[in-house]
Amino acid sequence: MNIIVWEVGKMKKILVPILILTVGISTFANMSELSFFRKKLLEFGVSPKRAEEFLSTYTELTSVVELNVNVFEILAIGWQETNWQNVMGDSNLSYGYFQIQEEAYWYTKSYYPQVYQYFKFSTSWDKSINRPDIQLVTMCLYLHMLKEEEKDSLKAYARYNGIGIPAYKYSISVWEKISILLAEYTGSII
Repeated sequence: MNIIVWEVGKMKKILVPILILTVGISTFANMSELSFFRKKLLEFGVSPKRAEEFLSTYTELTSVVELNVNVFEILAIGWQETNWQNVMGDSNLSYGYFQIQEEAYWYTKSYYPQVYQYFKFSTSWDKSINRPDIQLVTMCLYLHMLKEEEKDSLKAYARYNGIGIPAYKYSISVWEKISILLAEYTGSII
């Protein structure tokens, strides 16, 4: 009996530091990704105030919902869609940094009403879409849903595009941008 207690105690002494180290490394890595996210937004010409808004919205979103979308995908899609400009596109059917269309907004909002309520987003499309925080939340949740449905990131990127350039070209272009961003990121943390 004493041997078992000692072994469990010894195991705790070994596991606790490993757990602390693992959590610490994960937190450091996440913070590095967030720092990289901020740096790239500024390089794309996003104002410091808007970059902080994107960063805090993403951080808050990931604390509210488990999200299968990372900062590299966000950066790549914003780069692909508008080169990080808050503009209207597709004959005024797509809005903002991520070219959100009204159908995608309502579709996403219908699956995640609690998230939109949490962020106190308006029920009006016209009032909502002009807000970059709503654009980011909608883009992340929409891409998350597509990735969960498709089980393949390239297919999800292709579906995200919807209209415009052929889907396979779009998804390859997004993937290339993610690769560029990841190469830059991994080079910056080595």
